[in-house]
Amino acid sequence: MSDNPFTKIVNDTLMTTSKIDKAIADLEKYLEQASEALNTLIIGPNHIKLTTNVPDNTLPAISSLMISFMSTNQKGKKYIYLTNDIKSEMIAGWAVSEDGDSMSLIINKLKSSYPVSEDGYIKSIGELLTTTSIMDKAIELRKEVI
Repeated sequence: MSDNPFTKIVNDTLMTTSKIDKAIADLEKYLEQASEALNTLIIGPNHIKLTTNVPDNTLPAISSLMISFMSTNQKGKKYIYLTNDIKSEMIAGWAVSEDGDSMSLIINKLKSSYPVSEDGYIKSIGELLTTTSIMDKAIELRKEVI
């Protein structure tokens, strides 16, 4: 073992960073599954998806401007969008804790916390899917004539 007092600190930080990266990747995986359910059950010509990554040109101008001034590059903090690849809507904020053990979801100014686990992802994304305004937007984006 090294006598360097910072070895443990660096090792712990690397492990935490890895947990946060995995949490973000897992979020995308579960959002993809929720997107499949939306496309299967909502009839319409457009493919819609839930994601944390959308091209800026699909967002309303005010949203693009707002996001550019916010700290969206902070590790472990994301916005969740509903998109049909032509138009995107920001529907929630998501963040994983600094230790990578819990996550929070903000929908319509209401914040809920969940463990970073399969059950936590299912419950948090389930909360998205049971929000009436989000489902209305999903139907609109799926059926929208482009």
